[in-house]
Amino acid sequence: MCDQKQTADTFAVISQRKRIQVNAISGSAINRYIISKKMTNLQTTLNVKIVRNLHWVEKIAIALLFLCGLLAALGKEAEAQGLLMVSLGTLSTVFFLYANAPPQGIDKTEQPMGFKELLTLLIIPKVLWISLAISTIGILFYFLNLKGYNEMLLIGGTSLLFALVLLAVLFLNGAKYLDAIRPVLMRAVTVLVIDIYIFYLVAS
Repeated sequence: MCDQKQTADTFAVISQRKRIQVNAISGSAINRYIISKKMTNLQTTLNVKIVRNLHWVEKIAIALLFLCGLLAALGKEAEAQGLLMVSLGTLSTVFFLYANAPPQGIDKTEQPMGFKELLTLLIIPKVLWISLAISTIGILFYFLNLKGYNEMLLIGGTSLLFALVLLAVLFLNGAKYLDAIRPVLMRAVTVLVIDIYIFYLVAS
C-alpha cells in the first residue's frame, strides 16, 4: 500500500513537472511570436517612413547633378567631379531602396490577382529599380574613367531593356496598373537612353 502511494506521488510529481515544462515552452513560443510580430511591424513602419521621404532625397540628388553640370561648364572640374560622385551615388542608393518599397496605387478590393499582376506590380518593378541602381553606378564610373563601367552599363541596360519589353508584352495582353509603375518606367526609359548614348560614344 505504501509502495502504491509512493508510485502515485512520483507520477503526480512527474506530471506536474511536465505541465510546468509545457507551460514554459508555450510561454516562450508566445513571447518569441510577440517579439517577432513587433519587429516585423517596426520594420514595416521604418520602410514606409523611409520610402515616403525618398523622393525628397532623389530631388536633392538631381539638383546636385544639375549643379555639377553648371560647375563643369564653368571649368571647375574638381568640384564638379565631387558633386557627381555624391549625386549619382545617392541616386543609385535611392533606386536600390525603391526596389524594397511596397507597390502603390493598387485597388485592394479587386480580386483575385494572378501571376500577370504579380509580374507587373512586384517582380518587374524590382528588376527595374535594381537595374537602375546598377546603370547609375556604371554612368558614374564612365564619367570618372574607372574600370568596370562597360560591364555595369551592359548588365543594367540589358536588364532594363528586357524588363521594359516584358512589360510591354504584358500590357498588350491586358495587364493593368500602368499608373502604379509609371514612376519606375519614366526613370528606366531615361537611364536606358543614357546607357545607349554612352555605348554609342564609346563605339565611335
